[in-house]
Amino acid sequence: MSVTNPPDTAVLDIAYTASTPRAAAAGSRAVAEAFLTVRGEAAATTVQELQEATWDRIDMLEDSADRYPKDSPARESILTEAKTLGTRAAELATVDTSPGRVLGAPATPSAPSSLGVLPLGVAGLALGLLVAVPVALTRRDRAPDPGVIASPQDLGTGQGSAVLDGTADASPEDTWDVAALMLDLPATAPADGPVTLLVDGSVGTQSGEGLAEALRRRGLPVRHVDASALLESKIARGWPTDRKKATWAGELVVVDSSALASDALVATLGTRVDHVVLARSVDDDAVAARRVRSLLAVQGVDVALTVLLPRR
Repeated sequence: MSVTNPPDTAVLDIAYTASTPRAAAAGSRAVAEAFLTVRGEAAATTVQELQEATWDRIDMLEDSADRYPKDSPARESILTEAKTLGTRAAELATVDTSPGRVLGAPATPSAPSSLGVLPLGVAGLALGLLVAVPVALTRRDRAPDPGVIASPQDLGTGQGSAVLDGTADASPEDTWDVAALMLDLPATAPADGPVTLLVDGSVGTQSGEGLAEALRRRGLPVRHVDASALLESKIARGWPTDRKKATWAGELVVVDSSALASDALVATLGTRVDHVVLARSVDDDAVAARRVRSLLAVQGVDVALTVLLPRR
């Protein structure tokens, strides 16, 4: 057996020698699949270990902070570090640990002297986990990617996705009134729990407040929650919990993630609500907007409504 890496590629060519053509082809595939299995398990284990170590550090910091007075600068400093680590732990959950894939069927040898060769793409982790992890930790405070939003399609909306173009509306209230109708929410929330919505909007557009007010104008019992007012570690560790949701029974709860610093936390929150609304202004960064949608998609979250807003 031999393994080669063609220059300037993230591909491994696995050649396997056997007594028959079929055995050579099967051998190369077996080696490739075993390699991917081991590589994937190792990557997942490494990420899990990093997460556990991060949470252990957060627990230690929070315990330490409790020893100081509530308004103590030392306490604030410790909690700031814990908050930063909480964001990192949440972002680790979105790291792609895919080991790569087999690029095609193995080439069956045509003569006894030839080898069964199978190309194996390992681009997913070709640079190693230590490189892949920090690359995956995208934050909103990084330098913006070029390209503004010229149309709803620039937001990465797929065919059949609900889109509201509010760029020509007379006022934001008009846009959010239409959005409230398009969401087709129940007139009342269940008595044993809330109906929850995540609204992630461009900073400065007051998207969460806008939708909450529109729902109130329809006579619905609405609670607006600013997610940025919470410790990021609290969100990363499961907020809103079932116990918390029980206190919102009978309400429509708009969780506003617009001011959160981490796209990964937005995606995490998206898995814990009933509906997700994305709102972006035309002067926003198109690539960053698509990144948020992609992170939600990775988590299996469908966007209920995408709203395009005028320039801020």
